[in-house]
Amino acid sequence: MKTKLCSKCKTTKDFTNFGNHRKTRDGKDSWCKDCKREDHRLRNRTPERKAYNKRYNQSAKAKEQRKEYYQRPEVKKRCAEKQREYSKNPLLRMKHEARWQVSRKIVTGVLVRPEICSLCEKPGKIESHHPDYYKPLDIIWVCKLCHQQLTDATNALAEKEG
Repeated sequence: MKTKLCSKCKTTKDFTNFGNHRKTRDGKDSWCKDCKREDHRLRNRTPERKAYNKRYNQSAKAKEQRKEYYQRPEVKKRCAEKQREYSKNPLLRMKHEARWQVSRKIVTGVLVRPEICSLCEKPGKIESHHPDYYKPLDIIWVCKLCHQQLTDATNALAEKEG
């Protein structure tokens, strides 16, 4: 088993943890996949990069590439399978319906999205969390981090019970 030292995090990892790179002697990147992913994630958060991505995604070139991608037979097959899976699963449909109802209530002004998280009380982009999808308008307004923690806790509880 071949190993390599990541030049960013300075840890020795298995060769499979490095992406391919044609111009290096060993044919692998100098940074491990985890470091590359983190660097890419941080770089894409800058306002300049977000603006660039938005402009690019609205360009004719990007629209044409998406059109070509979704015309590929393997992609069509995968999308059709996902759609069949979705239509057969009543829980997924119920979740979709609950999210749709909240979205419609926000648009019509019946629900107002607050500017701070109801759990950590930090300002930011606030999301709606459904503790119970059978009650679609009984929601908790939380930030992305708190939402992920609530979802993880709910999933862990469901796995424990199920």
